[in-house]
Amino acid sequence: MIDTIINKAKNEGKKVFIFAHKYPDGDAVCSSIALKKYLEANGVTASYVVESPVSRFAPIVGAVKSTESVEQGNISVILDTTTVSYAENTLFNSSSKEDTFVIDHHAKKDGAKPIEDELELDPSHVLRDSDSSSVCEILLREFDSKQVNTDIATALMNGLWTDTTGLTFLKNDTLDSFSKLLDLGADFEKIAERNKTKYPLAAEVALARLLIRTKKVPIGDYFGLILGVRNDEVKELYKKFGLRNPQKRIFKARNVEDSAFVAFFAENEPGLYAAEFRSSNVYGNFDVLSLATRFGGGGHPNASGCFLRDDDGYFYDNIIEMLEDEIAERYIPQADSIKPVEINEADKELRRILAETDDFTQGMTKEVVDRIKGTIQNGANFEYIRKGYISFENFMLRNEILSIVPDEVALSKGADVEINLASNQIEFLREKYKIPEESILDAISGFTGTDINSAIIKLPNGRCSRMDKDGNITYDYISQEPQEKEDEQVQE
Repeated sequence: MIDTIINKAKNEGKKVFIFAHKYPDGDAVCSSIALKKYLEANGVTASYVVESPVSRFAPIVGAVKSTESVEQGNISVILDTTTVSYAENTLFNSSSKEDTFVIDHHAKKDGAKPIEDELELDPSHVLRDSDSSSVCEILLREFDSKQVNTDIATALMNGLWTDTTGLTFLKNDTLDSFSKLLDLGADFEKIAERNKTKYPLAAEVALARLLIRTKKVPIGDYFGLILGVRNDEVKELYKKFGLRNPQKRIFKARNVEDSAFVAFFAENEPGLYAAEFRSSNVYGNFDVLSLATRFGGGGHPNASGCFLRDDDGYFYDNIIEMLEDEIAERYIPQADSIKPVEINEADKELRRILAETDDFTQGMTKEVVDRIKGTIQNGANFEYIRKGYISFENFMLRNEILSIVPDEVALSKGADVEINLASNQIEFLREKYKIPEESILDAISGFTGTDINSAIIKLPNGRCSRMDKDGNITYDYISQEPQEKEDEQVQE
């Protein structure tokens, strides 16, 4: 298809305008920029059209400026966008049907009209491949490898990396595509460094204060997690802590043991709820895309989203009720078929590779990729091992610890965080989550990936856990003698 677009643009003297979906993610941005650069390398004038400037992936692809209008009668290419309602804008209507093309990796779904049908496009103008991990992976196959330079390869790899959540959710050819991009000169070190960006402690503390309200809903022997955020909370958390779009942080709950379904929704605008749904290949492989498309949304079978409006009769309380009903109707009947997780030798080998590569973020060579493929061929439960599941109790405990960080400390960049737990607090946590004292110390890992200088959790008996700015955790014992002597002096 790319050759067709290039030939059409040259023969008819037309420009190419590239479009993607709302709230553009790594695949949307990087596939658009990669296509733009590839077209320009082939002598075609091309632009990526966005409503608002995009700087999130600037270290990889450069900053993207907003576009208010496009010239009529040129070519439009729509990427990574399942439905018209999911498109960031409809400026592609400036092109005729004969000049409009769609490239997407999302599957068509009953109940949702795909963008190509709504625009009445000829099938030859549509490249939809749900067996690909990302649009970047599709473009890699479409591009002539001889014309893929380091910049294009790096953009494609970043899109693939982010849309698979760092090689967590793989399709059949994902690892082969990753290897090919390494061959083509993709700068993986830059990608790994970019995606190691630390989250502001303030936003993590704000999010933790929401997550401790997460509702647990039974699904047979497993469960679902539901969290809703009202508009007044959204505004307050953004104004005070800089937390945006809480529903987009759904990944914080993606690795909870025995959690088969997760739904987060937030009223980011009054009367408009943005909802995100996730399910696990490990626990039931439930189809959440059918749930999202029912409400005009889209996405993938295991990761989808939609918008729910007051005008359509959806309010905070009945959204939660609706989700509980959907869990009961859609997923509980399937719960009995979920098999318990068992660790085999291939899983252990995969864990060794994860440790050697620091969670797939360094030393990712073709040889390493081949070893990963080998573990999968030998039966490794890839998603389970890759995600590093933790219990619901430990997940909530981490959020409890983060949530008690004082506001002034949370708002300090590069803070030294000190959590001094009193005996009654420890008793409360142990009773609430049925966990040992060691788990409370282990909750220091909740500060991983935040922009702190250091963190420490202290218990009254002198035991403590520490984390440095690089995320290294140590356990120690603090002598109580100075405090005891001080107490004696006070008594005297």
